[in-house]
Amino acid sequence: MTDILSRWEVRNNKWMAASASGSRRHFIEAVDDGWQLWTRNPGVTFYWFSRSIDELEAIVEKTDAQWVEYDVAKAKRSATITTELAGLKATARYDRGQFDVRLWSGDERRVVGTYFGGINNPLATFVLDELTIQGTRHLDESLRGCGIGAGLIDLAEKVSDLRAVPHGFMGTDGSTSDDAWKSWQSRKLRQPVPGMEGRADIDARAAMLPEMAARRALKFHSDDYDRGLLLARELGLGLTTVSFGSQPACFFPSFNDVAYSFPTRADGSIVSGAGCDDLNAAISNNFLLDVSDKRLEDAELGFIEAENIDAEIGRRETPGFYRPLTIDPVMVELVREREARRPRAAATSAAYGL
Repeated sequence: MTDILSRWEVRNNKWMAASASGSRRHFIEAVDDGWQLWTRNPGVTFYWFSRSIDELEAIVEKTDAQWVEYDVAKAKRSATITTELAGLKATARYDRGQFDVRLWSGDERRVVGTYFGGINNPLATFVLDELTIQGTRHLDESLRGCGIGAGLIDLAEKVSDLRAVPHGFMGTDGSTSDDAWKSWQSRKLRQPVPGMEGRADIDARAAMLPEMAARRALKFHSDDYDRGLLLARELGLGLTTVSFGSQPACFFPSFNDVAYSFPTRADGSIVSGAGCDDLNAAISNNFLLDVSDKRLEDAELGFIEAENIDAEIGRRETPGFYRPLTIDPVMVELVREREARRPRAAATSAAYGL
């Protein structure tokens, strides 16, 4: 065990420590020639990977400080603002981490513009190096293009005392339309917008987000059938399928009763997103992820030979029902790299007693 982790508790082959506030738990484990960190609150609220354990220790300290700021911001006393935008009444309210900005018609009977949302997730806070807000904007057609939308954002920032960023930006949730993105590009020319200020440290963290998203999906999403098929094709392997009886019919017909699937190596070991080589361990891990009430002893195993994978993918892509199956190319590359490192990774885990 490293000196850095010496004060952490070892549980289920992972190091665990409480956050500064005590309401969250940090976990660190050795994986893929490096180290991964995640924080539960109770769900996984933060995830990062690094080749350096020292860097992850520093990230824990940084995110702990940011969690304290988040708790303070959520506990902040409710605030309200009433003002005018373009000659119309505007109101803004902030309460428990959420904001609601409204623009009223001239007779004040109808809402003609809104901007509502809340504090961003901890991943975005880490990347942007500050607490921020984001929300959804809407303006009546007749009011668009007059700068009123920017005024709604200004009010949200004023009432929350936090700066705003777009949806789906640098780790935030959601996505931004092309028109909305243009408005944010225009906004950054008038005033600083977090993440658009050309800071090298923020840009470097943002560049790592696709890898972090792929690693998180591999670890915390179940080994579903579609992903297993595509990974098996990419790796040139057959596929072990795990079923628990036929699925009941619903609005959409079910093509199969497969609960999980795992590309399978020539030696019989399997490729699981969570990094398990043992089939029973991989199934049990998916039980935990799915909060499943199924039992391991009830599992029905099947196998698809490598040469039949393409035909099964074609069957899953039946025209008019399923769109073509896709898989994150970053995820595929991570699995390929993991496969190439398997002997070395096993030696590293043994050295750390994992």
